[in-house]
Amino acid sequence: MRLLFRLAFVGYALAILQFAGIGIVFLMSDRLMPYHLAAMGTQWEAMAPGMQTMSLDFMKSAGAGFLMVAVAATFLLIIPYRRGEAWANWALAAILLGEFGLILSRMIDVATNTPGRPVFGPFVALGAITLASFLLSLVSRR
Repeated sequence: MRLLFRLAFVGYALAILQFAGIGIVFLMSDRLMPYHLAAMGTQWEAMAPGMQTMSLDFMKSAGAGFLMVAVAATFLLIIPYRRGEAWANWALAAILLGEFGLILSRMIDVATNTPGRPVFGPFVALGAITLASFLLSLVSRR
């Protein structure tokens, strides 16, 4: 069972890295992502400076949220989860899958109601890895 616990740990770590990566990309970007611009039906250069600023600030706020989820999950993974405290598995799943579900619902809304096409593949993989890690951790405790 120790192997399952280690696999779950690695899966959680990969999911956390992906959340952090998305957050860093959003925070470091100097313009909106192409699918954001497609959803808005505009090009970056065509946006008024105030719209650029506000839109970029919204994206950076989302990026900060991704990064803070990653930071919180890292602490849970490294300290209580690694110690084998069962509640940490539930907390990790709640934080990571909760953020995943919220963002996925927004991505679906954009894809359904605009010409924008968010990048679903890697994001859905993130959710699958997180869910698999949660389930592996539950099984490893039996």
